[in-house]
Amino acid sequence: MISSADIEACKYGMINVHPSLLPRWRGAAPLVHTLLAGDTYSGISIITVAPKRFDTGKIIKQQKVVVPPEVDLLNYSAMMADIGSNLLLTCLEDLPSLLLEATPQSDDGVTKAPKVTKTMGTIHWDSDLCEYIHSLYRAVSNFVDITTIWQGSPVKLYDMVSKDEMINAKVEALVDVTQLKPGYCYYHPKRKLLCIRCLDGWVAFREISIRGHRRMTATDFNCGFITKIPAEERYFRS
Repeated sequence: MISSADIEACKYGMINVHPSLLPRWRGAAPLVHTLLAGDTYSGISIITVAPKRFDTGKIIKQQKVVVPPEVDLLNYSAMMADIGSNLLLTCLEDLPSLLLEATPQSDDGVTKAPKVTKTMGTIHWDSDLCEYIHSLYRAVSNFVDITTIWQGSPVKLYDMVSKDEMINAKVEALVDVTQLKPGYCYYHPKRKLLCIRCLDGWVAFREISIRGHRRMTATDFNCGFITKIPAEERYFRS
């Protein structure tokens, strides 16, 4: 928290570059929550720094940004850093005038972007939708493990397959889902994918690691684990 005295000690106060269209996504992780929510657009906000409160200052300037489909956090962060730095330089060219025109943030549309925790990477097969799992992977997989449970052992999932590739894989035509529950896994022999049933469809990964074993391909996991147990037991659990 920054005190009023510290802010007022600066001729023009303090300003901040925030990677969202405030008041949406106030908090420590706006980029993560933008992707996690599946937002199709976001933006950059240049704001004044308010004393003893985060992300609540007046808006000096904003720029709307389209969120690229399938972009992951690493690339999205780099993109927003570039846009934000350029917008900041534009503001600095005429800062005194822009400060006079700065407007308070609206009380409507406020959303929070809390700090990311390790548990955010856990997939809940019986309640998570495919779209959410794709968004989760894009948002946190660069620094939080995507996790689940196989036969009582913790598992990490890697290299998620895109939505377009899942459509082309046509898993629905290969597996009778009538009696299957979320969490069921199927190895796609042609595409070499570990496909997992969700509440509303399928997602897939190319690599996996299970406690006590090295990271392996979907093919290796199929040979070493899936085929070793009856079909009715081939489930990942939350």
